[in-house]
Amino acid sequence: MTRSIKKANCGDHIDRISDLPSNVIDGILKHLNIPELVSTSILSRKWRYMWMSVPELVFCEDFVSRFEDLDDPGPEISRIMTEVLFLHNGPIYKFSLNIPLSSQFTITTEYLNKWILFLSRRGIKDLQLLCNAYTLPSHIFSLQDLTHFRLSGFNLSVPPNFCGFKKLLDLCLEVIIYEEFDALENLISGCPLLEKLSIILFGDLKSVCFKKAKNLIDLRIKIYHVTVSGLIKSLPKIQRLTIESYSDGNESCYDGGEQEPDRPEELECSSCYLSQLQTVNISVGTRFKHAMSLIQFILANSSSLKTLIFEVGTVSKKLDAAVLLSISQNLLRMERASQRARVEFLQP
Repeated sequence: MTRSIKKANCGDHIDRISDLPSNVIDGILKHLNIPELVSTSILSRKWRYMWMSVPELVFCEDFVSRFEDLDDPGPEISRIMTEVLFLHNGPIYKFSLNIPLSSQFTITTEYLNKWILFLSRRGIKDLQLLCNAYTLPSHIFSLQDLTHFRLSGFNLSVPPNFCGFKKLLDLCLEVIIYEEFDALENLISGCPLLEKLSIILFGDLKSVCFKKAKNLIDLRIKIYHVTVSGLIKSLPKIQRLTIESYSDGNESCYDGGEQEPDRPEELECSSCYLSQLQTVNISVGTRFKHAMSLIQFILANSSSLKTLIFEVGTVSKKLDAAVLLSISQNLLRMERASQRARVEFLQP
């Protein structure tokens, strides 16, 4: 064998990946799903324990789908997740569990509390729990370092001793049942630094307001069978506002009625300052009178507004040409505080 061939063969066995800087290796590992992440332990002796210090653990739909053949995958999924967590030996800044709401199994509160308690000792900052668990783990309210929190599939009850999420910047609540009338408002009030809020609302929550969310920049609301009166009362720093309002069946708008109010409650609020608002997206069904009043108010009071998009109707139920023309003409006649504001009127 020639010297050049020997040299080439030696070069083929150089472990270039293991010699990469630690931050580059961490960047590679955090893009792997859990099975792939754990599988790196068989690459070499040097990689055997490397996955155990990755600061992000994401149990997504791909992970859950591996257990679809089991009659009740809940216990096996819970066992594996517990084993992965307890083998981890470093900080965990992000933890995500995404079980489709259509799945026919739940994760028990016992396991969730065990995991949350473990994460509370590992510096968790970004927590995403999307599953059919119903009862919210009590230890969640002790996670004082949270900056990002996404929750779906739970009943929300805020304990009286809740001290707030003092560092929380981004809160997303989806498919949540509010066990207490003021649970949502109490939660938001405990997040003084909150900048981004995304919520889906069911039922009549017209008394909820965001007056204590003074740092809110981005607000997204999806509403089913609910009015928006009273939701927007004091948003001094708001820059992006998105409102989607639909109801099942007849696709009613904000108040479920055709009659246009003279002065909706949200327009009477003199403390509502929209001087920094730049982007607005409003989507409604075929009943749009309250939305038009809200748009009129936004255009008249948003001096920094750049774009307002208004979408009316659904794919299955559209407005006729005469109604669309009337809406378009009314939008053009509305007074605008921002001369550069661009209004787009759309239909699905």
